[in-house]
Amino acid sequence: MAKEFVENYLTLLLEQGVKFKVLIEDVSESFAYLTIYVQPEYIGVVVGKRSMLKNALKTVINGCKVKKQKVYKINVKES
Repeated sequence: MAKEFVENYLTLLLEQGVKFKVLIEDVSESFAYLTIYVQPEYIGVVVGKRSMLKNALKTVINGCKVKKQKVYKINVKES
């Protein structure tokens, strides 16, 4: 659910043709890393000023915690 949401969010946020990949690495039953790989020139678009877009995305994704009882740590890396 979180991965699909982030993929749809990035599709709307980034220009058409920008390649990205979203991976989820489960660390434990209640914690996972959600890593977004994007082209270097678009990292700033995904993170936003003062990390506001990334933090907003984290807030929405952690809203899923009610259903799945899982906390996500979001990382944005260069592809």
